[in-house]
Amino acid sequence: MNTTEINKHLTEILTKIFKNPLIFVSEADVHKLVMNELMKIDELNPDNLVDTACTIGSSGNGVSSEKYKTMLMHSEYGHQNLPKARSDIVILNKKDVAEIDNPLDLNKKENEGENRWLTPDYIFEFGTEKSANSIKVFKTHLKNDLKKISKSKKMGYIIHIQRNYYVSEGKRQENNIAKYEEYAKAFMGEIKDYSKDKIKIVIAIIDVGGTVRKVYGKVRLITNPFGSNPKFERIGLDSVQTEISKLLK
Repeated sequence: MNTTEINKHLTEILTKIFKNPLIFVSEADVHKLVMNELMKIDELNPDNLVDTACTIGSSGNGVSSEKYKTMLMHSEYGHQNLPKARSDIVILNKKDVAEIDNPLDLNKKENEGENRWLTPDYIFEFGTEKSANSIKVFKTHLKNDLKKISKSKKMGYIIHIQRNYYVSEGKRQENNIAKYEEYAKAFMGEIKDYSKDKIKIVIAIIDVGGTVRKVYGKVRLITNPFGSNPKFERIGLDSVQTEISKLLK
């Protein structure tokens, strides 16, 4: 398993979601779809479990040398230096997993008796806020996600997908357009202190066609997240897979 392989599978499932935006009700659905796709990678297949440091128990013959096993991929995993923070999906390193000696939280006990969360190789954070949410909500979510994914050893991913039901006209339509421009500005303010070598970002607005207006280019992506002027650009459905692949490359 490597970053290129992860990106390949991530591109496949995001393309499917973008082309079929009613495939999810909530963010939890997106988590399941992504995990299911990543499980096609041999090392992440639930049939291929790896040893922890937790013995299966003891008997009259002493402590068993046989260990409990676990997966490398988990959801809602904690962070050592971010109290109460949890990441949506993480992929742990096999060598680190071998040190897990706390069978309840899948982390490692420290000498002082406290538990230490492992540092994942890969961290994934998602967002599916409704497009009606405020800039403040979007900015706060993005800021927290950036803090978490920056802790990864190899790569962190932010994937935000908003659906916009295309039914408004007139002033309401104008306000929506202005809001998306504010989203891009808020994004630029938060991303400036992070390295593009350690994080990948896919932020999209998917316009779901209604009966009021025709929609041309149903997917809007921030195609230049680390550029000097990030902005949403309309992407035709035929180009979605190519553009996602570029963002993850």
